[in-house]
Amino acid sequence: MEQIQGGTDTKEWAIVFERYREKFKGENPKWFAVSWLFAECYMYRKIVEILHSRYNHYILCRDGLYKEAFLIAYVFGIVYSSID
Repeated sequence: MEQIQGGTDTKEWAIVFERYREKFKGENPKWFAVSWLFAECYMYRKIVEILHSRYNHYILCRDGLYKEAFLIAYVFGIVYSSID
């Protein structure tokens, strides 16, 4: 398990995570050694973290592809109009 990164609840997660690190003598908690509720909440919180990072990446890729497609269409329009 790793620390939660980003979000408004990062401080709260860090507190609980540090308590488990103390319990495991400085090592990161293991999935099957923590309480069921913590593991379950942690899993869903990590899913949210991943989706947010990929969603932002998706927007950047999408916007970049949109600009490239627009440029290709623009150049194609110029070439096509000069064929007449």
